[in-house]
Amino acid sequence: MGQPATFGLTEDAFPYQGQIVGIDPKIDAPTRLISFRAEVKNSGGDLRPGQFVRVRVGLPANENVIAVPQTAVVTSLYGD
Repeated sequence: MGQPATFGLTEDAFPYQGQIVGIDPKIDAPTRLISFRAEVKNSGGDLRPGQFVRVRVGLPANENVIAVPQTAVVTSLYGD
């Protein structure tokens, strides 16, 4: 909550600034996507309800993290 987010209508331009105000606690298992709600200033009226926009969410930097692909972990009866 409160994380910065930028929005844009094209792939290379994100002129609209906002912040996340709500996060859905349910994660879509097959895609690992989440839903969230953000507020953005739209004084020019360029963004309309139901319109598709691209979003970039600013995440905090995590140092000393080792990322392992999901395909590298195998579950079996004897352990992971």
